Amino acid sequence: MNEQRNFPSGSITYYDPGPRPLPNNIDAEAMLIGTVFTEPELLDEVREIVAPGDFYSAANAAIYNACCRLADTAMRPDPISLKNWFESTEGLDAIGGTTYLAQIAGLIALPSYATTYARTVKDAAIRRALIQAGQEMVARAYDYDRDDDGEGQIELAEAELYELAETEAVDTGLVAPSDAFDRATRQIEAAYQSGGALIGVTTGLTDLDVMTGGLQAEDLIVVAGRPSMGKTGLALTMALAAAAHGTVAFFSLEMSVEQIETRIISGMTAISGFDLRTGRINSDDFTKVMGLQPTRLGLPLWVDDSASLTVSSLRTRARRLKRQHGLALIVVDFLQLMAPAPGARAEGRVQEVSAITRGLKGLAKELKVPVLALSQLNRKLEERSDKRPTLGDLRESGEIEQSADIVIAVYREEAYLQNEEPDETNFKKHTGWLADMEECRGLADLLLLKQRNGPVGTVTVQFDAPTAGFADLSKAEATAEERDHLI
Repeated sequence: MNEQRNFPSGSITYYDPGPRPLPNNIDAEAMLIGTVFTEPELLDEVREIVAPGDFYSAANAAIYNACCRLADTAMRPDPISLKNWFESTEGLDAIGGTTYLAQIAGLIALPSYATTYARTVKDAAIRRALIQAGQEMVARAYDYDRDDDGEGQIELAEAELYELAETEAVDTGLVAPSDAFDRATRQIEAAYQSGGALIGVTTGLTDLDVMTGGLQAEDLIVVAGRPSMGKTGLALTMALAAAAHGTVAFFSLEMSVEQIETRIISGMTAISGFDLRTGRINSDDFTKVMGLQPTRLGLPLWVDDSASLTVSSLRTRARRLKRQHGLALIVVDFLQLMAPAPGARAEGRVQEVSAITRGLKGLAKELKVPVLALSQLNRKLEERSDKRPTLGDLRESGEIEQSADIVIAVYREEAYLQNEEPDETNFKKHTGWLADMEECRGLADLLLLKQRNGPVGTVTVQFDAPTAGFADLSKAEATAEERDHLI
């Protein structure tokens, strides 16, 4: 039935299909159960594809569930055992009695088609789930009393569809030894053919690349640190290096596009970010900035400064960018500022951060790119005499430590010492402080606290405060002690 509705700007024609039966294939359900009667050992295989809740017929769902329960107790799921099962549970009449069990047993069900029957049943179940989700989306869209606006409903719909895809997807299960070996040896061969060269996305820091092999596809890399340690500067250093080889998406929840771009310009021109923001530059510097445009446009570093970004909306934008321009790296600055999924139950911030972290790890695996997420460290770290971070200092969630493949903490001794200058009247103490400051001036330690597939340790790099940029520590200028500190 076609229904036309008039609006001030014109008319829109809607197609109303009217009442229609939900997708189902009861014959395939019965044939699937029939194959289990014929060859019970097939049950293990089809259970990887279809669950009792995927059946449309309540009787078939009950029989299939009983087959699974009997198999779990090492009993043969045949009509006789099922008859006794349902009689003991007072449910025999509900499934059509012994007559229906005999009908299924009499079907010419081909065991070789067991997985085909199972996938047919599963496909119908997925379609029903999609219809239900779609109906709920329509109902929400008509409800103007809801707190969430249209964009919020889109994000909620994306989250529900993603959850549906995750829960309804057929589990591929165990991988055969030959397939597992092939997958691993392909990676090993690529590394071997590279002659030891970098095979991941470069961080822009040679010693860190040596220690990690670069940022690997499907990895979640967490860069953590206290405020003013340079987390965003390090992320931009890595993003700019990666952008020389592929598209980078930089999601900034803390700073605006203008602020991020000013930092990028500062790093590319070596002009102080403060001077750029306050206009304290000369004509030569201004000419240098304006002349940077061709170089900057050649770097595919995309910036998104949307506030209250959710994992589902980030996923949508990253997918689109990858489809249109390819994608080498995703950066999120920073993790704790991300919003929970629309409609998610409020269970505490720790649970929300855990869900966000798992979502980012899932995104890395789905898009097969590294995801670099910045994270705050707990304030309690400041109360210690030794302020070098540990994994236990990650803020709000142990899930960050669990899900991350690599955790890098940024530590600058200079940032702490500069606030501890003793009185100049205490000559000895002040002289010692000056010596300590000189020793750590312009240096930063990148503490590799966790690496799932590699060593942990410390990489010392240069930090330029005016541009907030990181660079390799010059081997020529490094002291013997610093050289020992390098990887």
